[in-house]
Amino acid sequence: MAIAHFQPELALEVLLSAVMAAHGEATLRVDAVFQLVLAGGPEMVLSVDCTCVPAEIRRGPHDGAELTLVLHRDRLLPLLSGELDVERACDTGELEVTGDPEVLSRLATLWSTRRGTDALSLMIERRREEAL
Repeated sequence: MAIAHFQPELALEVLLSAVMAAHGEATLRVDAVFQLVLAGGPEMVLSVDCTCVPAEIRRGPHDGAELTLVLHRDRLLPLLSGELDVERACDTGELEVTGDPEVLSRLATLWSTRRGTDALSLMIERRREEAL
């Protein structure tokens, strides 16, 4: 059996999609497009459109993005799960932000809710079950 080549970009895209989908219509409260730039390896840019449900996630920059977040890829999971507080990450330099502070505030509120953590926990549990 051939082993498929691991594609970290695809894995991160799927993870972000699952977390945003777990928030359902609450993503509409963000009401903006933001970009997530992942550093710490080959740079990757994901654009997230939170003006629709489910949020649309695409690879590459978005010309109309109102907010850009730059984060080391090792800190993405803690950020999406709510373990890494957005404000604290900004203060410590773990997260670089440019753009509209109101969009950042709405996004931070969204990610601080339990739904994202539940989605991640469910995905991890499913992977563990599949591995058994």
